[in-house]
Amino acid sequence: MSSVTKVEALVYKHQMNNKKAINVKIKLYHKSVPKYIATEHWVVASQYDRETARVTDPFIKLLLDDILLQYRKRMSAKGKELQDFTPERLKLWLMDVKEDIDFLQFCWSYIDELSNNGQDKHSAGLKTVTNHVADYFQGSRVSSNDITTEFLESFKVHLRTPRTLLRLNQLGVLKSTKTKGCGDAGVHDYLRDLQILFKEACKKHNSPRLKIIKIAHDPFKKLEVVPAPVTAKRNVDAAMFIAIRDSEPLKDSRAELARDIFLISFYLCGINSIDILKLREGNISKGRLNYNRSKTEDRREDDAFISVKIPYQVYPLLIKYIPVLCLRYGTTGTFNAALSKDWKVLSKMLNIEITPAFARGGFATIARNKCKMPKEDISEALNHLVKAHKTIDIYLEKDWSMVDDVQRAVIDYIDSCDHRNRGLELLPKAISTPFFQSIVCNSLTI
Repeated sequence: MSSVTKVEALVYKHQMNNKKAINVKIKLYHKSVPKYIATEHWVVASQYDRETARVTDPFIKLLLDDILLQYRKRMSAKGKELQDFTPERLKLWLMDVKEDIDFLQFCWSYIDELSNNGQDKHSAGLKTVTNHVADYFQGSRVSSNDITTEFLESFKVHLRTPRTLLRLNQLGVLKSTKTKGCGDAGVHDYLRDLQILFKEACKKHNSPRLKIIKIAHDPFKKLEVVPAPVTAKRNVDAAMFIAIRDSEPLKDSRAELARDIFLISFYLCGINSIDILKLREGNISKGRLNYNRSKTEDRREDDAFISVKIPYQVYPLLIKYIPVLCLRYGTTGTFNAALSKDWKVLSKMLNIEITPAFARGGFATIARNKCKMPKEDISEALNHLVKAHKTIDIYLEKDWSMVDDVQRAVIDYIDSCDHRNRGLELLPKAISTPFFQSIVCNSLTI
């Protein structure tokens, strides 16, 4: 047993109850932190020494000595592993406490942790499925023991059922929304996210090396998995792109924001909407946009960094939106929620179905099918990690000219299909703005 870890039975007179009796506590002292374990033994004033706070009654003292002996034997058996315990975990281990984990409380705590670390997009799906679990249990406390295979099978039916959802909007106002229920894709995604949360709960509360297992079951092991449907190809051709580019929605309308975010994404090699929201003046240098892709930034050794040339077509849009988007939308969740509605308005206006993913998919498809660019170069432009090259990439310095070539080929192809070049019409007005002068003057690439 480590010299810094000890246990002793003490009596704290300030804890006397109304019957003048005091519960004897086992004081655990580990890593300079005291923890207290209540015993089933009580004493009165004549059974303990007030100066030393120790029990003097021979019979009770014998019982307490037996408890202390058992604790010391168990800690000694751990040897050096004892230092792997936190004070709280050591206390629970000595008590043989089988905690009933509040699963929903863990989920919200984990989601908040992700959000605080800037992983709002990852936390959004987890938040949604946590809300659905709370709906299923109708607001009651949900134990980790309630997450069973039987529950998961019933939960799948629940997800497919049309119902009314009550949710807080971005202003904190409770709103009701009718949902028609999920299809296979939705059920698959929600169960995937729920499994992520359950595994994280096991990771936090279980420690196999220390033989602490608070969540012993795996409800997903025998679950009949809903297969993920094949994703439909999401892209636009040149004609659709030109229709979107040249559309004229009302100024400052939802459709205008949807169109402009689409164009920014397409011209900048499929940049995601979350990354557009995070753009600041500091991301622009010498005619290039430099940023880290949020989706994979925390999973890649290069932090998913990419440098993209800024073509003249997109300068006016960056100048318009970089200063205001971060003020208008506090989180990526509110931004994506707004964009979802904006896309529906633009789709209805143009009578074509489009989503933000169409810009990224359209850029890649045109680059490959029309411009005949190599797949590896397209992957670079999309800021994808090519697993087959993961090792050699460690030794190679990035050459952004390959990204530039893909981008240039796609833009040239679009221009060859239509010569109006709407971006040039907006450029003179954009150049005159202070924002443009401060960060991009003398670095424009046409």
